Amino acid sequence: MSAWQPDRLLEGFETLEQRFADDYDGEVVATLVRLPVRDAPRGAVLYVHGFIDYFFQRHMAERFAAEGYAFYALDCRKHGRSLRAHQHPCFCKDIREYFADIDWALEAIGAPALLAGHSTGGLVCSLYAHEGARREQLRALWLNSPFFEFNAPPERRRHLAVATWLGAVVPFASDKGSIRPEYVEGLHRDWHGEWDFDLNLKPHMGFPLYFGWVRAIRKAQARRVRIQSLG
Repeated sequence: MSAWQPDRLLEGFETLEQRFADDYDGEVVATLVRLPVRDAPRGAVLYVHGFIDYFFQRHMAERFAAEGYAFYALDCRKHGRSLRAHQHPCFCKDIREYFADIDWALEAIGAPALLAGHSTGGLVCSLYAHEGARREQLRALWLNSPFFEFNAPPERRRHLAVATWLGAVVPFASDKGSIRPEYVEGLHRDWHGEWDFDLNLKPHMGFPLYFGWVRAIRKAQARRVRIQSLG
């Protein structure tokens, strides 16, 4: 394992990088971000971001630290700090690919942790809490707008069904117009928002919506429903 280094994006934060076995895109890494604290009487938090996202929310880390937590955030493989030029951005064929990233992050933290997930990260974390190799290390699960279903009208749902089928055959085919620019414009301070984030890592026009990713997400959503039905 490499040593903690100053974060290149957030002053006062540190990062730790881990390389994993190569996959269908080649070299794979994940990045753990932390806000160093002297004391954390309430334990640790591990935050997992959503789709076309990465950790940039300084205020979140500072608030958790103020409440007595050691704050960590994971930039999963092919997202944010972990994205490499040869990779398909924000892509997976199965969301369990991210379980290895969470396993490593929890091992690096080395203490019981609250697992926090936003959007797609919420879906990943909810399944990890049931299936992950280090799930016994989790103290609690905290989900913010978890992506448990596609909130789409009937016509769009038919398109998603086609994309899901195609994702098994041509996983890297994509719909380049699926991410609306209004999303980033409503968040980033250069337009109408209050956030400051790297537009190379969370682009104005988004990244392609790969059909293989749609298939992976819909399969994960269905698996979560099955788990829930079993109690």
